[in-house]
Amino acid sequence: LCFVNLSLTPHSQEVKCVLEKVINTMPQVLEYYNITGRSDMLLTLVVENHRELNAFIKKLETISGIDRIETSVVLNKVKTTTELALE
Repeated sequence: LCFVNLSLTPHSQEVKCVLEKVINTMPQVLEYYNITGRSDMLLTLVVENHRELNAFIKKLETISGIDRIETSVVLNKVKTTTELALE
């Protein structure tokens, strides 16, 4: 499991639309968020190994409008749940 933060340049609707179309064709991507903060987008993806991660990043590097790619590899899952404590 990996998290990939993307920063875009320029910040335009056209760049976002192109990126969304490309990302939707990538089966490794489980989730795709527009976010605030240092990055513009966050991807959650699953790859089999570092070679596949490298190939995925190389594919991202060919997309016009992506200024910065920052990847975090999950070493250990501490907690995951879909249950909400509603009172």
